[in-house]
Amino acid sequence: MFRRSRDHIGLCVHEKWDEEKHEAEDYWNSPIFGERARNQMRWHVLRVSLQRRLGYSASANSGQGEKIRPSTKKIITCCVGIDKVEHENKAIIVYQDLYASSKEEPPERLEEDSKEVPVESCRIR
Repeated sequence: MFRRSRDHIGLCVHEKWDEEKHEAEDYWNSPIFGERARNQMRWHVLRVSLQRRLGYSASANSGQGEKIRPSTKKIITCCVGIDKVEHENKAIIVYQDLYASSKEEPPERLEEDSKEVPVESCRIR
């Protein structure tokens, strides 16, 4: 049994700064990575399209929404900065906020109306 996602679900990340693409308020200078843009979204689950939910015929560009099961797992590649590690572990637990957006097209940056999604667990290997 599964459900189709009603929201886009993703992570807020930082990426290499591009003056033409990013908003000035998102600029910051990382001591490790250099010029960066914060508040950028990476969407890992896509929602059911509004057209599909309202019963219109699906066009080539309309998404169906991803199938989500209670056991659904996603592998997300990312860079995590870890400071002051005192011993070596095989697994590290990192807390990361997930966000949801019900807009037809997912926004490129974190917006005020994005909702935080509760996460049961996140493990990094």
